[in-house]
Amino acid sequence: MSHESHAILVISEISSNADALKGLLASEHHVQVAGAGIDPYDLIRETEPSLVLLDLEGTDLDIPNLLNHLQEDPVLSRIPVLLASPDSEHAEAGIKAGAMECIIKPFHPLLVQNRVRNCLDFSRCKDSLHHFSLVDAITGIANRRRFEEFLNMEWRRNLRNQTPLTIILMNLDLFTSFSEHYGASATEACLRKVASALSPFVQRPGDLFARFGRDGFACVLPETDMVGAVSVAERLRAEVFALAIPHEASGPGSTLTASLGVATGVPLNGAEPEDLLVLAERHLFDAKRSGRNRLVFGS
Repeated sequence: MSHESHAILVISEISSNADALKGLLASEHHVQVAGAGIDPYDLIRETEPSLVLLDLEGTDLDIPNLLNHLQEDPVLSRIPVLLASPDSEHAEAGIKAGAMECIIKPFHPLLVQNRVRNCLDFSRCKDSLHHFSLVDAITGIANRRRFEEFLNMEWRRNLRNQTPLTIILMNLDLFTSFSEHYGASATEACLRKVASALSPFVQRPGDLFARFGRDGFACVLPETDMVGAVSVAERLRAEVFALAIPHEASGPGSTLTASLGVATGVPLNGAEPEDLLVLAERHLFDAKRSGRNRLVFGS
């Protein structure tokens, strides 16, 4: 694979080790060095490097705890950690705790550079596979798995910040009848058309628009209150109606419509993101029961 330049974070409490590692890598990568007195987890979360090179020599860090902490974070868990160790005993403990690879002193230039490249290449391949596993095959947007991953991540972030989080669930009305009437090919074309039309309405970098179930879509809108959420939901409903996709199975001259449930709340300790999802599902059910082509919201 090509040797692209990456951001590498070297964490070492021994300046000579940090200087040596930076000297071996700086010609190919952007290397940032962090020493003693800095919380490595906070630094990794702040900088989100392509790779962390963690020097075990002379450190009193709880390495297993740090690695476990990184693995529990959906974003940081994808950052490979390469250890630099004074001996094989420390190296083995680090690998067992979740590090990807290890180099042992003394540092041999070619070995260090190749280990770094291999870790970056492997991480890039893993990220590509992960990305494809989160994409809906029909519409090309995020799938249910990505929705759940994103919701859990944003729930924790909004919990820390005590900011409102919104879920919008949308079902295409009487879509089973649509599919039976028009067939599989037309059904998939319809889903693609709706997804393409609605995606621009959920366009903030921190928002997510996803396929949700056979006949629906969902949005996660971080830091969004009820007024903002209802505005987005109404635009989504109106856009589906404006597409004027024929739906003869629901009546002569009828077109496709959508029902939506909107739930907003500030995450609380002891609650779960599923609680907000259940509330959105309840509002969606009420929207369908009360006549469809409408939205119901609440907190």
